[in-house]
Amino acid sequence: MLAPIVKTVTLPTTPDKAFELFTGRIADWWPLATHSLLQAAGKTPLGVQFEAFEGGRLFETSDTGETAVWGEVLAWAPEHRLTFTWQVGTMPDKATQVDVTFEPADAGGTRVTLTHSNWEVLGDQAAAAHQNYTPGWDGVFHEGFAKFAARALQAA
Repeated sequence: MLAPIVKTVTLPTTPDKAFELFTGRIADWWPLATHSLLQAAGKTPLGVQFEAFEGGRLFETSDTGETAVWGEVLAWAPEHRLTFTWQVGTMPDKATQVDVTFEPADAGGTRVTLTHSNWEVLGDQAAAAHQNYTPGWDGVFHEGFAKFAARALQAA
């Protein structure tokens, strides 16, 4: 059994604003130039977005309107929690799970915690995927989301 990958950042804002930056502005911080299913298929990625409800999709869109589904929203609780499946590069029945929580921090602000789990569903590929995603989430979550959020909050 592989331990979940857990990444945390603290932002100088409220949980509802942190949730909005993560979900509503994902197209502004997700590194599509390096992390895109459509680009890997020879398409030009245009954006990525969540459908803001349980059962909605997390997907990217190309400049021609094609889509690639990355997962399904399992829980949508603004300012508290977002949970979605993660099926990037695999089939839906092999989807792992990502849970993102937004909690008030002790010194003010919001602690955003991303937990990527359910690696066992990948079978023989679980250890390799886990090894790739551990630094991968550092790049996407810390370098992408946290830095974007800091800039956006400073500009507001």
